Amino acid sequence: MGRGLSQSQMQSAQLTWFDWSGKELNSSVHNFTIPTLNNSLIFEASGFDSILPAGSNATDVWMCLNLTAETDSGTVTNEQYVRFSPLRNRTSNAIHLV
Repeated sequence: MGRGLSQSQMQSAQLTWFDWSGKELNSSVHNFTIPTLNNSLIFEASGFDSILPAGSNATDVWMCLNLTAETDSGTVTNEQYVRFSPLRNRTSNAIHLV
C-alpha cells in the first residue's frame, strides 16, 4: 500500500480563505479517500468566481490548506498556502488541489 496510508478511512482537507489582514473569509472541509497510488483530487474548479470567496479578487486573498490522513503509524498532517499572483500571458484561472 506504500507509505502506510490507510485506504479504508476517510481523510480530510480543510480549505480556509483569508484576506491579508488575517480575517477568515470562508472555510470548507472536503473528505477524500486515498487510492492505491496515493493521489486524490480534493477540489477542482475553474475561474476565479468558482475558486475565490464571494466578493473577493485574487490579489486580496490567500488560502491555507490543511490535510489530515491516518497512517499505520498515526496521524499525518500537511499545511500548504495558496495565493494567486498575476502571471504574464496566463490563459487559465484553474486550480487543482491534488
